[in-house]
Amino acid sequence: ATAALSARRSRWRSGARSMRNLRVNADRIGADLDAMAAITDPGQPWTRRAFSPRFDEGRDWLRARLEAAGLKVTLDAGGNLIGTRPGTEPGAGTIMLGSHSDTVPDGGRFDGVAGVITALEVARMLDEQGIRLRHDLAVVDFLAEEVSLFGVSCIGSRAMAGVLPPDWLALTHEGRSLDQAIRDVGGDPDASARRGDIRAFLELHIEQGPVLEAEGL
Repeated sequence: ATAALSARRSRWRSGARSMRNLRVNADRIGADLDAMAAITDPGQPWTRRAFSPRFDEGRDWLRARLEAAGLKVTLDAGGNLIGTRPGTEPGAGTIMLGSHSDTVPDGGRFDGVAGVITALEVARMLDEQGIRLRHDLAVVDFLAEEVSLFGVSCIGSRAMAGVLPPDWLALTHEGRSLDQAIRDVGGDPDASARRGDIRAFLELHIEQGPVLEAEGL
């Protein structure tokens, strides 16, 4: 047992020496965040409420950026926008990164969307470095993670986990049901969005308070 442990430690040290810090492009992240910040209801930064025209506009921009990064872009039954980069081992499963692009009224400039943009940057960096992961890599923008016009939240992520309450679909806002709203963004409440291939999920998230503003950052 001692010899086996020593061998594992030796392999770990060898691997650690060979690893390098893969640098992302901070300017590109900043430019993407600026572009998304510009997509907001007039006079109400930063507001892209799920199921609104402004949210759709942001989604269109994000889809184009995912495609430009060479990702295969799909919209699942839960209305989640997903860009996938295939791994080298089919069937190994998926490493998913991301967050959400919708906001609450007068929401944070970074809350949610920073997690989506940095996930996109990871995919771009790996591509530029010529690195293929063993697993598929998926960049996700969950639908309506914030409290939506229908008074409920985490709609896309609940759908992907298979725990979206069926009675939520009958909720209405201005004559439109949540069922119809999900269909309007391209989802399908009659189908399952549940996934069994996700081996890990990582999310960078800024839950904003006044600190960044107070520090001038």
